[in-house]
Amino acid sequence: MTDSPLVSVIIPAYNAAAYLDTALQSAVDQTMKNLEILVVDDGSRDSTPQLAKAWAQRDPRIRLIQQENAGASAARNHGLALARGRYVAFLDSDDLWEPGKLEAQLEVFQVGGIGLVHTGVQDINAQGAPCPPQERWLKVQGPAFETLLEANGICCSSVLIDTTLVPLSNPVFAVGRLCEDWLLWGQVAAHHDFGYVDRPLVRYRVHPGGISRNHKAMIDGELQCRLDLLALAQQVGTGGQVRTAKAALFRAYYYATKHALRGGQKAEAWAYWKRAIGTKSLSTKDLGRMVSVLTRFLVGYAPGP
Repeated sequence: MTDSPLVSVIIPAYNAAAYLDTALQSAVDQTMKNLEILVVDDGSRDSTPQLAKAWAQRDPRIRLIQQENAGASAARNHGLALARGRYVAFLDSDDLWEPGKLEAQLEVFQVGGIGLVHTGVQDINAQGAPCPPQERWLKVQGPAFETLLEANGICCSSVLIDTTLVPLSNPVFAVGRLCEDWLLWGQVAAHHDFGYVDRPLVRYRVHPGGISRNHKAMIDGELQCRLDLLALAQQVGTGGQVRTAKAALFRAYYYATKHALRGGQKAEAWAYWKRAIGTKSLSTKDLGRMVSVLTRFLVGYAPGP
């Protein structure tokens, strides 16, 4: 193994035997060879650790790291604590890369002053065939903070970060919630420009067992992330960025209210509704319109304080 790898690739893996070979092959096949690949086994109960160990025996750039099951965020943090490269890339165990991904991203970093470079994404199904996108992938480059206050849309497996500009002190990813990568992108964008490679160099796997399909958990993760991003905007952003973050938070609470009502969760919907009103993020006219809509949904249900 090279003493000083240029890039550290972190692959969190939990019960990933079905796809790990493909992910690892795509990392090994990168045209940029000066890298290390850290497979962090998150307490798998299938053959994931055995597969990773076999790969490590064939390629000294690969290391198997094992931990008790703690989730993808904890696994990524564990990998970050052991990473030695100047640049850090993340690859989910069911995704894969095109061979020139890292090389293309490193070329973008030559511009200077860029903290993060991401790429285009092609969604694939469980069998690996292209499928319609399930996410609205962003193509943002240059200043990106305000865009990320509005919405996430950067695939974790597409990201390469320069740790000389963006120190990744442990822990980086919030443990125990979803949308944890979104907050990190926002923290980077608050201080550094983004770069973008406009080619689909990542294949993002969509399948029924994917964690991204847990809708309720995604809503809760999004709301917490938006609260954190609002706090960040209040610390380092402009007045306009704070207003953008508040408006986006209001819309997220509104959506969460409707989702809870459709599921028959009226107490939860009422709590979301009150938080939405508390943001006071919109004009009086727009806020009145939103309150009117929500009131019609909630008529007949107004519990005590």
